[in-house]
Amino acid sequence: MKKLIAVILSVVMLFSITGLAFAEKEQTTDTPIIIIPGFLQTNLQFKKEDGSFEKVWLPDFAEKFDVIGKNIPEIVDSMVKAFADDPEALGKALMNMMSELMPKMMCNPDGTSLYPVTHYENDPAKRNMHYIKNSGEKVSMQAYYTFADHICKEGYAKAENVFVFEYDGRMDALTVADELRVFVKAVKSYSGKDKVRLFGVSYGGQIAETYLHLYKDDGDVEKVVFSVPSFGGTNFGDRLLNGTVDFALDDVIGIIENITGSDTDYGKLLKDVDPEFFSRLLNGVSAGITEYAKYWGSVYSLTSVEHYESLKSKFLHPSFSEELIRRNDIIHYEIMPAVRETLKKCMESGIEIAIHACSGLNLSLGGEENSDLLLAVKDVTGAESTVLGKRYENGYTGARTECTDESHHHVSPSMEIDASTAYLPEHTWFVDGSHHAMFQYEQYGLALATKAVCTDELKDVYSSPDFPQFVCSDNPNNGVYAEFDVSTSGYITDEDSKLIIENIYKRNKIKILSVKAKGMELEFSPEDKVLSPGETLEVAFNGEIPEGNAVRTAVTVKYIKYDLLSKVAERTFDFTVLSNEKTDSDGKIVGNEFDETFSSGIPALDRLIASVMNVVDLVFVFVEFIRSDAFRYLL
Repeated sequence: MKKLIAVILSVVMLFSITGLAFAEKEQTTDTPIIIIPGFLQTNLQFKKEDGSFEKVWLPDFAEKFDVIGKNIPEIVDSMVKAFADDPEALGKALMNMMSELMPKMMCNPDGTSLYPVTHYENDPAKRNMHYIKNSGEKVSMQAYYTFADHICKEGYAKAENVFVFEYDGRMDALTVADELRVFVKAVKSYSGKDKVRLFGVSYGGQIAETYLHLYKDDGDVEKVVFSVPSFGGTNFGDRLLNGTVDFALDDVIGIIENITGSDTDYGKLLKDVDPEFFSRLLNGVSAGITEYAKYWGSVYSLTSVEHYESLKSKFLHPSFSEELIRRNDIIHYEIMPAVRETLKKCMESGIEIAIHACSGLNLSLGGEENSDLLLAVKDVTGAESTVLGKRYENGYTGARTECTDESHHHVSPSMEIDASTAYLPEHTWFVDGSHHAMFQYEQYGLALATKAVCTDELKDVYSSPDFPQFVCSDNPNNGVYAEFDVSTSGYITDEDSKLIIENIYKRNKIKILSVKAKGMELEFSPEDKVLSPGETLEVAFNGEIPEGNAVRTAVTVKYIKYDLLSKVAERTFDFTVLSNEKTDSDGKIVGNEFDETFSSGIPALDRLIASVMNVVDLVFVFVEFIRSDAFRYLL
């Protein structure tokens, strides 16, 4: 049964989509805002012989129903083969269908488009939210237009002053950065303003940084907010084109939980499925993807330096791909090594910079680095971090290679990230457990992006207690959120006397069953009270907070979730004890001893309970999926 759900889930992931609504309120800033979307999140069109255009990307599945229908027999046959332990067959079938949905996406060896395919025209008069709203233009960049809509309807900007930059996601970052420069100047002329603000997400962040490296002296930009920027690339191209995917199943399922917006724990249902199944499925896709994407400049721009040369030597010919190689060599050997210097020079020239990162997840395509699923923390922020499952020893307060102020604490509550080594320690925020580019699905991530892009409130990580440098994800599927009453989120000091627990589910009520600490002898006595969504509970504690500075501890909140089945769940939070005492730790890496979860203490009973709950989960998730927006969309 789990394999059935795994196969169905693989197909559903292909067609995931979110909705969009437009509204507008009074503006609070009149500086033009330009949103730069991520990899393959822009619209592409094919120019026909008669001069008209046909949209080729992002594919509109509703309009391509005939193509999907024609491929259903092959999909069904490959799903049967997947049951027979051949997931590669399903991967190939899905790629064959996608090839028919996007038949003109191939490029020449020099990186130019094989067919007359280009992005939508970057005319500011047509790429602003006011025009899009009133013209009835169909929106494909769901996440980015959703964010653009949010800042308009919340009154942070007028719709005619919020722009979305269109570009060909197949092109290298150098080519797109040149186009961005033209668009920035066009927006300035159109709006009559002297400066613009940029919001670059993922590959859009790399494009924005490339633009700054080349053209920061133009003086056209007053602020840049980078959301999970791919400054240092990733292993994406290497793993996918070479068919060496090693799938981090649980973390990817979390993305689906984010997008569906329900309180259902889809990940728990599939926790016992062998991730190798999905790895093999994606490796089945890889052969088709390689044929399509091997000459895409963006694939090489997004590849980390350590994988770039091997990927280049395998797929690119020195003569036929000379221009493609030249431009990406500039990216990897001139621009990527200079990110730290470029960002500092921008700050010195008066350009405000903010970097938003996510952490605590495996690299989905393989690797032990602390990441946001697609990008390693070090490649996004420049900060040193331990691999997952390890942490810095107690007493470690940072290498302080960039921030030398001993009163500043830049080590994460989990003691896995040393932000004192980041490109910009005072201007980099981290959300633990949040997925790559999923900020718009979380209350904190959306608020942070909105404040950073549209206001001047967040000058640095100390500007607001509501936006500290390190927080845990508040995605509703996590159920509860906890922090102490006085200290910054993720930390505990001798000034704290209560733990504040919030029910962050969207629709389910909960009751706290127990609160237990590890690494400190504290006893908590939660009130017997049912919490509605958004409601908080103050839990007093007795005991002594450990002595010493930079001591890693943890608190586990166990609760009952009142849904169709009233299940027991739990979540563990990292806390670091701070006393501002000086330490002499050298940053030794040690084991992460707080990763275990509570159990009955009887292994056989735990296995029996887990088996029963898996069956119950199957029924529950099926019911929840039928109730979800995703299911209604598919219908």
